[in-house]
Amino acid sequence: MENIFTEVKNRLSIKDVIEHYSTALFNKDNKCHCPFPDHQDVKSPSLSILKDNNTFRCFGCDKSGSVVDFVMMYKGVDKIQAVNMLNEDFNLGLNLKYQNKKKFDINKYLLACEKDISQTDYFIKRGLSPTTIKKHRLGYDKVKNAVTIPYNGKMNYGQIRYINEKKFWKPPTSDVGSEPIYNENVINDKDDEPIFIVESPICAMSIEQYNSKAIAICGGGGVSKLDKALKGKKTGNLGFILALDNDEPGARYTNEFVAYFKSKRIKYAVCNISGKEKDPNDLLKKSSEALVKNIVKARKEYFSKCTSYRDLKSAQEITSMTLKPVNWLIQDLFSTGLSIICGASKIGKSWFVQNLCLSISNGDKFLDKSASKNACWYMALEDDESLSQARLKMMLKGKTAPNNFLISYEIYPMDKVDKDRPTLMEYIAENIKRNPEIKCVVVDTFQKVRSASAYGESMYAHDYRDISTLKKLADELQIAIILIHHTNKMKDRDTDGDPFAKISGTNGLMASADCIFLLDRKRGEQEVQLAFTGRKIKCDTWTICQSETDMTWSKIGTAEEEAYKKKLNEYNHSPYVITIKHLLAVNDGDWSGSSTKFIEELGKLYPNGMPINPVPAVVGKDINEISESLKQFDQIIHLNTNPHGGTNGRQHRFYYINKKKEQTSIS
Repeated sequence: MENIFTEVKNRLSIKDVIEHYSTALFNKDNKCHCPFPDHQDVKSPSLSILKDNNTFRCFGCDKSGSVVDFVMMYKGVDKIQAVNMLNEDFNLGLNLKYQNKKKFDINKYLLACEKDISQTDYFIKRGLSPTTIKKHRLGYDKVKNAVTIPYNGKMNYGQIRYINEKKFWKPPTSDVGSEPIYNENVINDKDDEPIFIVESPICAMSIEQYNSKAIAICGGGGVSKLDKALKGKKTGNLGFILALDNDEPGARYTNEFVAYFKSKRIKYAVCNISGKEKDPNDLLKKSSEALVKNIVKARKEYFSKCTSYRDLKSAQEITSMTLKPVNWLIQDLFSTGLSIICGASKIGKSWFVQNLCLSISNGDKFLDKSASKNACWYMALEDDESLSQARLKMMLKGKTAPNNFLISYEIYPMDKVDKDRPTLMEYIAENIKRNPEIKCVVVDTFQKVRSASAYGESMYAHDYRDISTLKKLADELQIAIILIHHTNKMKDRDTDGDPFAKISGTNGLMASADCIFLLDRKRGEQEVQLAFTGRKIKCDTWTICQSETDMTWSKIGTAEEEAYKKKLNEYNHSPYVITIKHLLAVNDGDWSGSSTKFIEELGKLYPNGMPINPVPAVVGKDINEISESLKQFDQIIHLNTNPHGGTNGRQHRFYYINKKKEQTSIS
């Protein structure tokens, strides 16, 4: 045994060992600042190299010894572990057949690395979000300049990868056997969500952060690993999407899995989600939006292919089924799930949503729609108690405030920023657990709680990730989550007639949300247009207004109704219509004449000046344009006749469909 120690000491320079494991830098005199954490060597260098015997000594803390002694003290390991470490890290090639007396504490090691994760941006540059990094307990070994990836959220096994070289470090001893499947805990036979199979943990995390399940087989032997993991599980609900690397080993692994799935009659699909890149993480680094779109496409391909493995139902069966009805909080308008209410600054979004919450809490109507009485929770992230009080008193108009309308002011972001502070999702889930009567949660505003975008992550992917995360939470808790969001500040933005194009952000918001509501006011108008669309509601636009006395909102009419009113008003005030109805009133409901004659008759009604262009051709054209309105509003038929031939012989005929006299007066 001593011969091994002696060989290690003789083959390695104490200076090289110290510089390898620490950040110490020696000067020309072979001195450096002491690297040991318990010695604050801030003045002159106190650690010296003794070349004669290849040892070190710190004249400040009095530590000294050989290369083995340094590793023991600096890394906190025993003698045998130190030799193992030096043999591995310096590629000495020693045949160490003996066993360590003390096993390497992987749990302690991974926990220590987790605390140092903020000292590297490796995972951020790989496209992982801070939430993903925190969730998977990723770490950093500053001595080795390596990142650590614990398996399955535990600390009994981990992958340690050097940052500057494609190489992995394995602890000196391990009692966990062969490398297991990464993220194995997502294999659940209780639902039918497909599970992506990839090769590396970082690829699995890349997919998972966009709300899809993923496992990593971590090299060869994946089939046997998966078969072991599926023992005791019902495979009827399970399904997998093979998304292995775009190389020769990836193709080989894919063929192995396909053969296995076929033999076990397990649902599967083979999908390329990496595009032209080698693996999903490489695509994430290049374009997060492209990865999201490929994930969505792969899921569609899976469900399309795997319908043959599922129970098929006829349309007749489906129509005869008794399904759970939609849980409406506001009938045909707001239900459980995720909704977004958008509007420009100062348009009244907060008043609108507090009015909504009061209506639900009291079971009162909202915008002429009935409400089911439920508890509401309003996160007033831009208000304080004094402002909330003033608003509530104004809207309640002396009525007693409901006890089931809850308000909070603390901001909890979607990212994990502090180990002792919950994320928004944890905060909501915990409060719903304590208050299960809450069915509506409002976040005002969404921007206050948004996660940080990952390095290289597109706006679309970021929007999709945040919204789909909250939608998933709403569905799991069976509640309504309503996010208050802003519209774009670009006044002259071309929306191509689509009001929802004004919403700040990308289509990733609308792609994930159940319903979108947009409050929009045209310049100079008091009324507000409420446009809405979604999976559970009929797309429509309403005209609404806010009371000046209590600031509550009420519905004036639908866009269709308002358009009808406007058209009818214009029709009733048209000089043409007034003249036509007058002519029919004095001619027993039937009148004929040329455009010139019509102009003469109109002039009699308007002696103070013509309200139209008195050119026969123009008048003829204008009359033709109102023909449909005459029929729609007054049952008047307009015909163009030409009994005498030629342009000058063209006649207009007006008559009531039922030939009844209509006594119309001119006001």
